[in-house]
Amino acid sequence: MHYLYTIAGLAALLSSAQAVPTQHSTNANLEREVAAQSKGVKLYAKGYSSADRYYLNYQRISQGVNIAVVTAGKDKAPVFWEDNIYKTGIFTDIPGVYPLGITVQPVTEFDSQYPAEHDVSINVGQSSWLALDPGYLSGPYAPPRPDPEAQYLVCDRDVALGGAGKVPLKVVRLKYTGESVPAGCAVVEFTPECAVLEDLPAGSSWNHDHAVTLTCSPL
Repeated sequence: MHYLYTIAGLAALLSSAQAVPTQHSTNANLEREVAAQSKGVKLYAKGYSSADRYYLNYQRISQGVNIAVVTAGKDKAPVFWEDNIYKTGIFTDIPGVYPLGITVQPVTEFDSQYPAEHDVSINVGQSSWLALDPGYLSGPYAPPRPDPEAQYLVCDRDVALGGAGKVPLKVVRLKYTGESVPAGCAVVEFTPECAVLEDLPAGSSWNHDHAVTLTCSPL
């Protein structure tokens, strides 16, 4: 069986996500997948085995320092956007305060508590050379070791949170090509789901003027 939609029908389907349709197809199991476009996305941790759906988020661990984690529920996930004009990278906003950028440790740097693992953080004024290639968040493209084939991991780890002691978190790591998957970790792909990129408050010190239109799954 093939599915046929009018342009008007597809526009109505995607209007809640403020996205426009780009293609539709039927796979071997006759499951329909519709691609759309949006400047804002939420990043679903595809491949993480759970009854809940987990999304990329961040957790503050000390003053001015946030690590990347996954949390259950799309409503709690921040909206990310890509800017590849002035500074290639993936960002999210704290409206009226500042943008946060996703940063990955290079192959020569490691987590202080788990020295075989490379951190992923989401902090102010930072961003590694990452991109949202069609369908997933890429690995780093910039020196010292460009590795677009790197894989993201979600790891169950006890992490020190300031003076609160250690707490269990589902932290995000990066595995470079040739490295093994540590115990307690699962390989994931962060796949974009369309979301609304809200306008910034007047007087903000940054803007979305060069936000990239991304391919994503509709809401």
